[in-house]
Amino acid sequence: MDPRARNPWAFVAVVLGVSLFIIRSYRGPDSGTETIEFRGERFQTSKRFWGYESYKNDPDNLASNEFVRIEKAILDANVGPSFDSRKSFISAVMSLRFPGYGLSTSGEISQADGSALSMDSIEIPHRDKRCILVARRVGDQFTVVDDFVVGESTNEISNVRLEGSLLRYFNANNLLLREKPL
Repeated sequence: MDPRARNPWAFVAVVLGVSLFIIRSYRGPDSGTETIEFRGERFQTSKRFWGYESYKNDPDNLASNEFVRIEKAILDANVGPSFDSRKSFISAVMSLRFPGYGLSTSGEISQADGSALSMDSIEIPHRDKRCILVARRVGDQFTVVDDFVVGESTNEISNVRLEGSLLRYFNANNLLLREKPL
């Protein structure tokens, strides 16, 4: 007896599964992308990617000749000195994050004078560096008070405090690493 006659639904399921696999696997010559957009510019990827997830999950997703240009785009970005709301500040910080790469924040750290400091760290792809952005909130107003670059492997900054007129940066053991007049 023909196996299809015994269980026609199993045969249909197999045919549908194989068909879906073939359809999803086939990509025309113009499918996918070899560039990624950031801050109005296009950057070359290391190969053609069929979607954002495959791009994001590939550790070698960018063309190596783009690393310096990406770093420059992040560091030269003018996000503005002040913001009228938390939402606009967060939006500005997020605009510095290169697609598929990291951004971390300390959240708001309350200060003795009633203000709060927010320290954000933006990964610079394939450069072993992070851009640190510190803003001070007074009321609803956020003002950028410091920005600098640290090495990924040497960045031990875990806390920032406003002490008098000094921004002081500390590691997890409360050791002073950096200070800057406000």
